[in-house]
Amino acid sequence: MNNRIYDGQADAADGCRAGSSSFAIDIPQGGVALISGNQIVQGAASPNFKMVAYGEEGLSYSTNSLILTGNTFINYAPNSTGVYDPTPNCIVRVQLTNDNTFQGVSTPVSPSSCASYQ
Repeated sequence: MNNRIYDGQADAADGCRAGSSSFAIDIPQGGVALISGNQIVQGAASPNFKMVAYGEEGLSYSTNSLILTGNTFINYAPNSTGVYDPTPNCIVRVQLTNDNTFQGVSTPVSPSSCASYQ
């Protein structure tokens, strides 16, 4: 909650260099997750244009949920995805409140059928 997760374009004001990590946030085995009040920036040097990944290695927990509220997603790469949810048949629906913003993000949630807006 309330972080700046920055792996982006070089930012002289912050002294940051362009980053090249894979996911900004990775929750590989699911579970209960709340991502709130963050600024998440991903630059064009990333080898993976998905910013948040959830459950890509399967769901290891009996209770699973992903809630995003009040976040700003900024991506400088083409064809980027805000949240990647590969759970079969959208077992876990990504719950987003209307106060998330997506700048330069082609697809807020992939697959889009896994998104639930509140």
